[in-house]
Amino acid sequence: MGTEHWAGTNADATNESGFTGLPGGRRFELGNFDGITFSGFWWSSTPTENGAWMYGLGNHDGIVPRVEWPKRTGHSIRCIKN
Repeated sequence: MGTEHWAGTNADATNESGFTGLPGGRRFELGNFDGITFSGFWWSSTPTENGAWMYGLGNHDGIVPRVEWPKRTGHSIRCIKN
């Protein structure tokens, strides 16, 4: 919990959800990476017509967008133990 792994401080970061997302960035289709220490992106298990849903966190606000993204890119996954 906290912002020690994130670049900059985000006044909206509360962790009230209990999900401690780390800023692992993302991988683009051509293999380049972006956003490490600034943002984190996670795949959902819900497919879409053109890929799958992805959720993101950034170091600048408390918004968690849901975006349809092509599966050829790379995002983090969250494993939940039953």
